[in-house]
Amino acid sequence: MICPIVTTDQSVPVISEQVGVDTGSTLEDNGLLEEDFTVYPFTTLLVPLQNPPSNQSRKVPPPPPSIPSSNNSSSKTWIYVVVGPLGGFSLTVVLGAIVFCLFFHKKKKHDSIVDSEVFKAHEKPNKTKAEEKLEKFFLEGIHNIAQYLKVYIFEKLQSATNNFSPSCCIKGSVFRGTINGDFAAIKKINGDVSHEINLISKINHFNLIRLSGVCFNDGNWYLVYEYVVNGPLGDWLYYMDGDQNFLNWIQRIQIVSDVASGLNYLHNYASPAYVHKDVKSSNVLLDVDFRAKITNFNLARSTDGK
Repeated sequence: MICPIVTTDQSVPVISEQVGVDTGSTLEDNGLLEEDFTVYPFTTLLVPLQNPPSNQSRKVPPPPPSIPSSNNSSSKTWIYVVVGPLGGFSLTVVLGAIVFCLFFHKKKKHDSIVDSEVFKAHEKPNKTKAEEKLEKFFLEGIHNIAQYLKVYIFEKLQSATNNFSPSCCIKGSVFRGTINGDFAAIKKINGDVSHEINLISKINHFNLIRLSGVCFNDGNWYLVYEYVVNGPLGDWLYYMDGDQNFLNWIQRIQIVSDVASGLNYLHNYASPAYVHKDVKSSNVLLDVDFRAKITNFNLARSTDGK
């Protein structure tokens, strides 16, 4: 009798066949049932033999499957390590190039559309030297102005004022318009207003009128200001008996304080500092709460002499 050690995937019939013994005898000697042919690996199995087995009578189990060479696996691992990052980097470069081309192509196309819409309205033959000078300033300064102000096309302002109808006229060359549902004061000027535009576009104070946009068409400038509903201060200072346009003392003190605050900003906090040089009741506007806003900076000059 021999006591072989059971290895993986072996059973009673397999072991009995290898040593040439009846399976039933092996089961009986080990106290196993006929239907229980499987035994656990690394356990001992009793096999009854009449004669010692010879080397020829024992069947050698097939060799285990070969394991791939570690050198081959290592080379494949290095391939994955190198190819993976290179592939990811290449994909990132391609996507970045596509986004770059699309963005700048769209921006260039948008800029060309804006420029054509802005300048189309004032293109005309036989311009005078003064008109050419104004247009040259507009063309050279349009990109700087656009940093602070909106540049309107002339058709937009025509629509806002019903083609500059007399019914929309506030006073002189100032018209009330409706842009995107909000009121605006649109002032038409024939002449060089570059100084005023450069000044107002760079200041920001509650008591100074706010310039929101510009337009140039057919030799004329159009300045788009915030709309101040109660108009000039001068219309509220003098009244006849029964006239409702009057100011009480609290409102008057507030207006004086607002004007002083606006001038203080111009003199001490604007860069460079400015002097208005034309402060009067017609150049002070009152909003819905009778708060004052200084306007008309055409004569304003910087304190550094420029």
